[in-house]
Amino acid sequence: MVCWFKISTSGIVSEGGRDSPTLDELQEACGSYVELITLPKTYNQLWINEEGRIRRLPVNEAATALLWDSALLFAPQIVGPVVMVYTGDNDYEDCYEHIMQYDTSVRYENNENFGEGEE
Repeated sequence: MVCWFKISTSGIVSEGGRDSPTLDELQEACGSYVELITLPKTYNQLWINEEGRIRRLPVNEAATALLWDSALLFAPQIVGPVVMVYTGDNDYEDCYEHIMQYDTSVRYENNENFGEGEE
């Protein structure tokens, strides 16, 4: 099963598609030429903007956390928008749940019930 998600530099994760992305889709989502990072163990893929550092794009904290959690702890920070492609046997719901834990656009500060019952 293949599915892919876009990770913006503001930490928003959005669905890209439920099949393999085309080169045009990858370049549009990343904003330029793309470069592949294959994640250890899972062989899932991170597609990044090849010219991100040259263009001084902002750090993508969500994608960097995903990369570091994938056993590449000492890899450099990722900059610019990213595409995450799942290539394993997991079903879509598992992939969605995994990627959404990196969505930093969800905040809890304004939730009045957050932390209730804790002493």
